[in-house]
This record gives sequence, C-alpha cells and structure tokens, in this order.
Amino acid sequence: MGSKIPFLFAVIFLFVISCSEYAIRTPEMHIIGNVPHARDSSFVVFDRFSESDASNHFLRYDSVPIVDGFFKKDINCSGSGVIVLASSEAIPSIHLICDGGGEIQMTIKRSLPYFDVTFIGKNAMGHDLIFDSSLLRVIHLTNLLNGAIEKGTDSPLIVIQHTERILDSLISPFDDLLKSELITPTFHHRLKTQAEGKMLSAVHYTMAHAYRYPKASALNKEAIDTILAHFFNKYDPFSNRYRFNLGINRTVNAEEKCRLIARGMLTGSREELGIWPSTLAQNSYAPVELQEKMLATQLILSRNHEENSICEDFKRFQKFKNTFPKSAYNSMLQTRYFDGLNCDDERVEQALYPFVSLRSDSIVLIAEYQDNRVVPLVRERFRDKKIFVDLWATWCAPCIQEFGFIDELKPALDRLGIEALYVSLDPLRARMNWENAIQKYRLEGSHFMNGKTIDSNLRALMGEKVEIIIPRYLLFDGKGRLLDGNLPRPSSGKLIERLQELSKS
Repeated sequence: MGSKIPFLFAVIFLFVISCSEYAIRTPEMHIIGNVPHARDSSFVVFDRFSESDASNHFLRYDSVPIVDGFFKKDINCSGSGVIVLASSEAIPSIHLICDGGGEIQMTIKRSLPYFDVTFIGKNAMGHDLIFDSSLLRVIHLTNLLNGAIEKGTDSPLIVIQHTERILDSLISPFDDLLKSELITPTFHHRLKTQAEGKMLSAVHYTMAHAYRYPKASALNKEAIDTILAHFFNKYDPFSNRYRFNLGINRTVNAEEKCRLIARGMLTGSREELGIWPSTLAQNSYAPVELQEKMLATQLILSRNHEENSICEDFKRFQKFKNTFPKSAYNSMLQTRYFDGLNCDDERVEQALYPFVSLRSDSIVLIAEYQDNRVVPLVRERFRDKKIFVDLWATWCAPCIQEFGFIDELKPALDRLGIEALYVSLDPLRARMNWENAIQKYRLEGSHFMNGKTIDSNLRALMGEKVEIIIPRYLLFDGKGRLLDGNLPRPSSGKLIERLQELSKS
C-alpha cells in the first residue's frame, strides 16, 4: 500500500500541471493562404493586435513570406479582435475576425477588378460576406451615403434615416448567418461594432465634404452639425463598446469627436497629459486609454510614411514613454524606429524634387528640381514621346493593388511606344521609403517625387480645383499635351484598349 501512495501523488501532480498548462494556454488562430499568382519574394503583412491585449492594435506588426504560392501565420487570440492582411500588389486588404482559436484558409486569385477570395474554416461564410460587402470599407460606405443623400435632401432627419437604413441593410445578412449558426455570436458582435465605427467615419467624411463644398449639397451648416452630433453620440468612439475596433479607425473617430467637443457641439472634459502640441490640444478631451492609442497610432503612421522628421517623432516618443511607461507600444516603437538614433546634429532638409529611373533593379538619380511642376518635366524629359503618368503614393493601398497588373500593362506600353512616368505624392522626407517601394514593386521606368501637393497647373489641366483622388492615370502626347487626364485603372481591363485608341489619334 505504501508504494502506491508516491505513485498516486505523482499522477495527481502531473495531472494538475497539465491542467494548469491547458488553462493558461492561449488559443491560436491559424491563417493559411493560397496565392497562386504571387511571386516568392512577396510578403503578406499583418495589421493586428498584440497577443497580450486585443485593444492594442499595430499597423504592419509582422509579416510572413509567400513560398510556392502559399503562406501561413499563427496568431495568439487571447481576446477577440480584428486582423487585417494589408493590401499589396499580391493580395487585397482582407479583414479577419479572430474569435478564439481555429483555422481560416483562403484562396486568393487575381481577377478583374482586383481579386477573388474564398474562405474555408471557422466563420468562413462570415469572412466571405465581409470580403464581398462594403460594410468595412469606408470609401464604399461614403459612396453609398453620397448616392442615398440626394442633392435636394436638406432635412437632417432624412439623412439620419437613410444612413441607418444603409447600415441595417449591410448588417442584415450577418444577422441571418448568426440565426443559422453559421457564425459565432462573438464574430457577429465584433463585426457589428466594426461596422458602426466604419459608418461613423463615412458619415464624418460625407459631412466634411458637404461642409467644404456647400454648393454641391442642400444641407446647411446647422443640418450638418445636427447629423454629426447624432452619430457621434450614438456610435461614441470613446465608448468601451469600440475598445477592440481597428486601431486606426477608432483613433481617427476619437480625434474627430475631440474636434467636435472643442467646437462646443458635444460635451466633454479634459484629461491633460502634456503630450499634445497646441495644434492638437483638443485631443486631451479623449480618455487616457484612448490618448495613449491616438499618439501611438500617430507615431506609427508618421514613421511608416515619414510625415515628420525622425527626430521630431523621437521627441514625441520620449513624451509617450514618460507618460505611458507600461504601454504595450513602447517596445515595438523603440526597436522598430528609434534604436541607436542620434538627434544631436539634426540636419535641415532642403526641398529638392528628385527625378530617377529604375534600371536593372537599381535606382539611378537623373536630376533634382527646385519645384514640383510635372508638365514642364514631361515636355523637357520626354520630348516627342507619349508618356503614361501614374499618380500614386507609398501610403495609397489602391495604388499598390494596381501594381499587381504591371505584368500585363508594361508589354502593352512597350508595343505602343509609350513610356511610363510614376509621379509620387509622398512627402519629400520619405525619399528612402519611396525608393524602396519603386524596387519592391518592380516599377521599371522613370520616377518623379512630386511631394504631397500636385501643382496648380497640372490640377487645372486635369480640371480639378482642389482634390485629386489617387491612383490617377494620364496620357501625354509627344508635345506635352494632355490626351486623357482620367484613364481607366489597369484592373478595369479597359486601360490598354483606351491607350490603343489614343495612340491611333
């Protein structure tokens, strides 16, 4: 009997250890993709939350390579949240909702326009529906709102009703999936909160446009303010309901609410932390938890697109660390952007606009200009040649997606005797990022770094007074005259045909 007791204790001990390990084991989400058209040098980049807290959302957190047309990523899912496969020339932007563990498999095929994506695995029908729906795409929602709000609609109540109907109609198919138990309740709830946040952004953009261009809308400023106040109260970005929404969407909405409070349209009280410059002082109206994420997101965006000088961002990061010493963002921001940085001798940048060429995978500097005028550049550098101009930027996801069709476009340009000029709208300090993107996306041809603003002469030539939505494609003849200032996108399947028509004229 005595010999059995130690054995029994050993069994109980092993059982307790295994149970405790099981209890603390974090469920994993396995993401597997088949991308038959992708090159092996392509990467799939993930915008996602950290394993410790799904409310901490990072842009370009990590990536995996595509090998032999496949990729696989395992992500710990200690809480439900949203994972985004960032758009590239190989894949579109794909939203996945992490609902505990499980496996999601997807097949991504390039087609017109853009891509077809099909899913199998956990909540597969819900992910299919997300990809095919406009629900999580702010630009699509904005277009739907603009279409539903007729020019003669001057009643804020009618606009609010139209907007709610659009949102309800887009969520309704997910309600049906939930009733049929084809998606989980957690998936449905997270989808719904995401949709409300995206719709709030679409309302903001739509009303901002109506405010900026009053002649194009029947809504007066009072009506616009009424609509904004309604939706920012109903889908309050400060609420914990939206704590696990996509980081950038939540923080952009929070920043807009802060501006509305500062204007006296909404009520709020300040949480002064000393982290905001005077131009952003209104951001102190946000809760402390949100101010942390707002500043972290601003730093990530600025470093990814080099909007500010690195030393300026480093000073802001120092304030961030001092204010939020336990933040999950600290380690990532430090190691990714600021390790080994010396700002004692920060140089003043000179505004020069580089003109380069990609030849045999190498960037060759041809000239640097004091101004950013595109038309004189075309006439000087491409005399007697037809020029296809691609207006793009490294931060423009649709622009990058269109590069996926370059293997079809480039031979057609060569056959027609048309040269390519890629005009970037990146800030001048993002020159290294710009050059890396040119090589990454194999953009053979000439390149001009235009800076963030298109010059007024080109805008006038295109018939645009203020805004130019990119990507935008133009064709000039050999004398520098604009033949078409709004060509179809490569993904439309109509661009080459249009270029053939113009080449005959």
